[in-house]
Amino acid sequence: MTMNDELVAEYLAAVDRAAADIPPSRRQDLLADLREHIAAARAELDPETEAGIRTILDRLGDPAVIATAARLDLTPPPAPPVPQPIRPGAAAARRGPGIVGRILIAVVAAFVLFFVVCAVGLLAYRTAGGGPRTGPVTVVTDAHPPSRPPG
Repeated sequence: MTMNDELVAEYLAAVDRAAADIPPSRRQDLLADLREHIAAARAELDPETEAGIRTILDRLGDPAVIATAARLDLTPPPAPPVPQPIRPGAAAARRGPGIVGRILIAVVAAFVLFFVVCAVGLLAYRTAGGGPRTGPVTVVTDAHPPSRPPG
């Protein structure tokens, strides 16, 4: 391992220690991203020198600051709750009918009951022989003509 590789390994180890409280999968992603960035920057160095490597690592920043930034990325602020659209009458539908609704239901039920009782009573009356008679109709008229005053 060259001196430049040792500098990179020490830097990544310092980031790993500073980020010890970050979940392992996130910490490994962070280290992989740093390795990739360092490798790309090293490829641009011509020639690769210790000073060039130190400059790359200095530009990345302090390992503690990188770990803090990674922690902040882990805990995004909670999203505000999504308001549910309010439908007219939705609250009333959940609560059930109010007092006016209950009165209306009672009145309708009373009318229905009244008409059912009337229909049953009329049917019973007809069945028992009540109602209009069928057969010859006798018309009774007054047999005496009205009297006329004399004169």
